[in-house]
Amino acid sequence: ARGSVRLTASARDALSGMAPAGAGGPSTTIAVDGAAAAVDPGAAVTTTVSGEGVHTVSFSARDAAGNSSPVGSGPPPAPGTAVVRIDESGPQVSFARSQDPSDPERLEARVVDPLSGPDPVRGSIALRPAGSTLPFRQLATSVSGDRLTAVWDSDSYPPGSYEFRATGYDRAGNSASSDRRA
Repeated sequence: ARGSVRLTASARDALSGMAPAGAGGPSTTIAVDGAAAAVDPGAAVTTTVSGEGVHTVSFSARDAAGNSSPVGSGPPPAPGTAVVRIDESGPQVSFARSQDPSDPERLEARVVDPLSGPDPVRGSIALRPAGSTLPFRQLATSVSGDRLTAVWDSDSYPPGSYEFRATGYDRAGNSASSDRRA
């Protein structure tokens, strides 16, 4: 996810036959990253998770009869947990350290993103004459996992120096571009 995420824990989803709300009525709790829990004496409670990183969300519900979620026999269960990843920054993008001598016109770049992971279907490699202000011209680029690959047919371009740019995306929609080797 990008930015902040608003979450609601609902006792209605966890328990059926809820008693009316009130002092002895249902109670629902939700906590983020071990902080103090938000508690509502009703059947639902809402909180916001924000800040880049991996967040642990704990939640539980109880009805007026004292039944806790999940419903079952035995001692009260531990709260349920979920993981929320918030990714607000672009991935790291870099070209391979060196070219393959057997295929020198093959360009390869790697996209790395530890939070949401690289987007497995979006990315591009582009070129333009070195030192120019012309827009980059995209090459046909294939994306496979964390790799961007393009083949530059140098015979189709005027002699000279060229600069290349790889643009990668992460699963949260953030992008980054680089003209550097790893």
